[in-house]
Amino acid sequence: MAAPPETVTSEPERQQQVAYEQWLVQQQHLIRQHQVYYETEVSKLRKQRKSLNSRQRQLRKNNQELNDADAAELDRITTEQQGLQKSLDQVRRQARQHTMLFQDYRNKQQKRQGGPVAGQPPSSPSPMAGKI
Repeated sequence: MAAPPETVTSEPERQQQVAYEQWLVQQQHLIRQHQVYYETEVSKLRKQRKSLNSRQRQLRKNNQELNDADAAELDRITTEQQGLQKSLDQVRRQARQHTMLFQDYRNKQQKRQGGPVAGQPPSSPSPMAGKI
């Protein structure tokens, strides 16, 4: 979605600004949901893979191998985890980019309004400001 004009002079521009701000928040929420989903799935697969790798190590100590089903499951989990990890990395990049976009927008709003943006705490003066 395109950012609204720098200076809002009409009702349609104000509505565009409100719609853009809502879109920013919605996108942030969706990206966060995707990130949580991928993190959860990768974590589950890591635990499964860890368990199968542990069993495989124990069997190898006894000169045995995983049965075919477990070996196939280990391969499937490894492949699936790699794909999900790539997706998770992509979502994390997207989250960083969106956070930067959101922050840039807030900074522009703050400069235009000459103060902190609503929902953001005002910056406090440095404790060393008056002690020179």
